[in-house]
Amino acid sequence: MPTSVFEKLLPWSGALAGAVWAVQFAAAKTADDPEDPQAVAVVAGAVARNYAAGFALLAGSFLLVLFAAAARRTLRAGEAGESTYSSIAHGGLLVAAAGFGTLGIL
Repeated sequence: MPTSVFEKLLPWSGALAGAVWAVQFAAAKTADDPEDPQAVAVVAGAVARNYAAGFALLAGSFLLVLFAAAARRTLRAGEAGESTYSSIAHGGLLVAAAGFGTLGIL
């Protein structure tokens, strides 16, 4: 069965999601102690970095949804009659993507 370019690149979306999350962890800047009087200055000084980290999480969430589709298709191809495991893996990846997306929004 011939595959399109999109289908060939779909499994790599998981690696891209990991790279984007690494960018998020490097870019995010928060204060260690919220009670510290300089905590507001730390966060205010890194507003652009924190926005970039949030958008990186959102992009990573979208890429994880694409990876979930590729993972389900691959797992389903190897299951004989029942598709329980591919559905569980797909659901878990979607829940993880929703959690990371929510974190990016917050």
